[in-house]
Amino acid sequence: RPPIPYPDIFHKSFVYRDGIITIPSSGFDQAVPVDINASGQLLGRPFCPCFGSMRPGPSFYVYDNTTGSQLFTPPNSIFGGSPVSISDNGQVLGTYFGINETHHAYVYNKGVYTTLNFPSTVSGSVWVNDINNDGQVVGYYGNNFHYNGSLYNGGVFTSFDIPGATDTSIVSNNAKSQLAGTYIDGVGVKHGYIATPITAKPTTEKQCKKNGWKNFGFKNRKACIKYVESLEEDDEDDDDD
Repeated sequence: RPPIPYPDIFHKSFVYRDGIITIPSSGFDQAVPVDINASGQLLGRPFCPCFGSMRPGPSFYVYDNTTGSQLFTPPNSIFGGSPVSISDNGQVLGTYFGINETHHAYVYNKGVYTTLNFPSTVSGSVWVNDINNDGQVVGYYGNNFHYNGSLYNGGVFTSFDIPGATDTSIVSNNAKSQLAGTYIDGVGVKHGYIATPITAKPTTEKQCKKNGWKNFGFKNRKACIKYVESLEEDDEDDDDD
């Protein structure tokens, strides 16, 4: 039977902030909210007023108070798929189905779509869940028998598993590259977790030069040098003792 549309009264998007409810305009009333970033940009997927096997389209909406609502469609998408996350700088992470219903993940950044190419060694389905401000993508891959967490950063794919777990998935990551997700232990019990990366620290100012400060997680080169100077001051204090 043909799709049966719902009346508009059944579906409205809104943003709640500081006790004030705002109804997005400029076309976003046709979208289902998915995520919102620190800049107030609202990410949504098209509302599909239908039953049966029909699926939401591959397009996504981005709404902010400055430009209103804009509709984007990943290239080479056939049907299906959905946006999943938007970073504070406006990068959009999503998925779509291509030819023969092959499943793909993409990142949209300032008009450019980048398909995430996972290694041929990755078996089963690949799903993405979140993108942080550095463009690091997290999710999971596998099948009904076993899942592994996955990290995608700068074109490099890394598998992630909690030690001793039979299944691991990554649900979210933040600006500090901390991971949050779930895992199932050896006796079948499901747990939540937060994983914090262990980052090495510089010991000389030379290590802060060029882009070295970035590798150590500092905001800028000056902050990196200041950290090294603090180590030297601590050494001097120890000598005085």
